[in-house]
Amino acid sequence: LYNLGSGVGLRLTELLSAIREVTGIESTVHHKPQPPTFVDHVTLDTSRFSEEFGAPRLTSLHDGIARTWQEIGAARD
Repeated sequence: LYNLGSGVGLRLTELLSAIREVTGIESTVHHKPQPPTFVDHVTLDTSRFSEEFGAPRLTSLHDGIARTWQEIGAARD
């Protein structure tokens, strides 16, 4: 198993904003108190993949969401 990511952390609000920008779909976020067991941040360590396969080709968050959204649309057609 490999963690695939950028190795850079991202806030959930940043991810939702990027999804809204690409899809044009508005959503409402309901903020709730953070439970004591909640992990403050997680950043994937992608080094194992790089060690075995070399440096990955990187895709920006926006481009990755856009390509995924296009694939979802194509699958529906």
